[in-house]
Amino acid sequence: MGWDINVDSVSPGVCIHHPKGDVKKISTVDATGGVISTSYLDYQRDDHDGNHWKVTWKQTNHGHGTMEKGSSGSPLLNSNHKVIGQLHGGYSSCGDSIHAPDWYGKISCSWIGTGDDFHRRDLGHWLDPHEEGTDGVERVEGTLYVSKPCALSMNQFIYGNVHIIGTGQLTIYGNIETSGKCPLTVEAGGKLIVDGGKLSNVNLELMPGSILQIMNGGIIETRHGFTAPVGVKVEISHGKIL
Repeated sequence: MGWDINVDSVSPGVCIHHPKGDVKKISTVDATGGVISTSYLDYQRDDHDGNHWKVTWKQTNHGHGTMEKGSSGSPLLNSNHKVIGQLHGGYSSCGDSIHAPDWYGKISCSWIGTGDDFHRRDLGHWLDPHEEGTDGVERVEGTLYVSKPCALSMNQFIYGNVHIIGTGQLTIYGNIETSGKCPLTVEAGGKLIVDGGKLSNVNLELMPGSILQIMNGGIIETRHGFTAPVGVKVEISHGKIL
C-alpha cells in the first residue's frame, strides 16, 4: 500500500489490524463522522492543524468495526487506499464499538518528526523517494510484488503498482481493472497469464525475457496501446489485446 501526507485529501476509509493478536481484521470508518483533524484524545475540537485523526467506526455486513489492545500502530487508510495515519489509542472496544472514537497520529506530522542525524524519527528521511525530502512528494502508490505463482479470480480493482519479478507468475481469471497511473511490469523470467479473464485500463510494461499468455477468451485492454520489445514471448490462444 502507498501513503499520502496531504491533509486536504482525507476521506473515510478503513483500518487493517490484529486486535488482541487475532487474525487480520478490517474496520470501516463511519462516513457520518468522517475523519476529523484534532489533538490526541480531544473529542470536540475540529482543528485543521491538529496532529491526530479522530475516527469512529460503522456497522457493516460483517459486524461493527472496533479496536482492541494489539491494534496500536496499525494503519488508517483513506478511500484511495493510502496510509494517512497510525493508531495511537482510543476508547473503542468490543464492549463499546458504536460511539467510542479512536485517534490516529497523522502521517503528515510523523513525516516531519524529530531527532538528529543519528536518531532520525522523521518518516520523510526514510520514505521520500528523493534525497532529503526537498521535492514536495505528497503521495506514493503502493507496489504488489509477485515473486511466485499466484492468481486473481475475483472481479476487483488493483490499486498501486504491480511488479512481477523473475520468479513470479500472475494468472488472471476474473475481471481486473487497474487504477491511476500505476504500471503492471513483468520482468525477465516473469509471466503474466490472462486465462478467460479480462485485464482492463492497464499500463503494461513487458521487459525482454518476460512471457505474456492470453487464452480461453482472455482480454487485455491497454491504456496506451501495446508493444512487445524484442525478447518478449507473446502467446495468444483464443484471446485478444485491445
